[in-house]
Amino acid sequence: MASSALQRLVRFVPRSSPSKILIGQPADKDIDVGAALRKGQEVAVNVWSGSSVLSPGSSTGITETIDRVLSPLAQNEIGTIRCVGLNYRKHAAECGLDPPAIPVIFMKPATTIVDPWPARGTIPKLSQVDESGDYEAELAVVIGKTAKNVSEAEALDYVLGYTAANDVSSRTQQLNQSQWSFSKSFDGACPLGPTLVLKSLITDPTKLHMRGLKNGEVYQESGTDDLIFSVPKIISWLSQGTTLPPGTVIVTGTPAGVGMGRTPKDALRHGDEFAVEILPHIGTLTNIFEDEKNDAANDWAAQRLQLRGVLVVAGFPEHGLKFDPMNLMSEIFVKGTVHGNMYETREMMEFVVQHGTRSHLTLLTMDEAEDTAAKSEAHAFMGRPVVKIGMH
Repeated sequence: MASSALQRLVRFVPRSSPSKILIGQPADKDIDVGAALRKGQEVAVNVWSGSSVLSPGSSTGITETIDRVLSPLAQNEIGTIRCVGLNYRKHAAECGLDPPAIPVIFMKPATTIVDPWPARGTIPKLSQVDESGDYEAELAVVIGKTAKNVSEAEALDYVLGYTAANDVSSRTQQLNQSQWSFSKSFDGACPLGPTLVLKSLITDPTKLHMRGLKNGEVYQESGTDDLIFSVPKIISWLSQGTTLPPGTVIVTGTPAGVGMGRTPKDALRHGDEFAVEILPHIGTLTNIFEDEKNDAANDWAAQRLQLRGVLVVAGFPEHGLKFDPMNLMSEIFVKGTVHGNMYETREMMEFVVQHGTRSHLTLLTMDEAEDTAAKSEAHAFMGRPVVKIGMH
């Protein structure tokens, strides 16, 4: 029979029933759930009767093996994600800024939440264009009961538990007129989990050690005692005149070592693996990141390629596709509006590779285009540069 003392929770899909989502406590009280799963190890969980970590119920006595671990909270359980910027002394220093006098607050929508590995993190198109994607290892606090106008002394009474988060950011957008919320609110910009550690096990959140590892190399490392504003201070501050309902996630800030602060700067790129490790008890949150795909543009391009064996990209008003010739020496960036959505992509060669063909790139003007279909399609743009992707 599983122990009824609840200290750590995971939300997961069991191997025995892939259509179910369960919650429970890892059977091994010391296991780093995220690290074990990333290594391909089996993780057993003592199942609890509830359907949410906000109301876990009681122990069922049943043990299941994790097939896929999820974030501790589903998107629809999260009212808001409140975030604190510049909240580690050394991080403020690496940014060349004085420690703030009051907490710097911004918000993320629940749509930023993404599950731990094997779920993939996303680098949005706006970050791909100038490689401005960045990582931020952070301690996250989950509120367990409604809080409003609470004091620092009583703030921890409202905490359900703690987990790991990655505040994925697009730095160019962030620094453009201080657009913090916009630059950190893209879909998938908040990996969260996998283990939610209840406050009964972490009685003092200033005594945790956090590391951020990019492709296995330690980029960030700090104790949470370097926080400028403590967890009680943050909760109290956020609750003044404001209701924090159960399920509110508070992301408390990142230590020094972010890509923007390194020399030279080091962006988060397609294929990078980033892990947030918080010890003791919480463990490791890992995600591999991939570029957001320009599906509409790729589908259009693949259709043209299949039809004609050649693709000409110009400033077609019906597709809104344009190219930047400055980028043609290295990669193709097609910039513009496709089907009403903004795309910043470098994938116009990738679909050719995916179709099992080789390709070459030629910069043409209208008069140089030999393919009659290509000339016809680009007729309205005589004299303008055209990118021709052909197969051989």
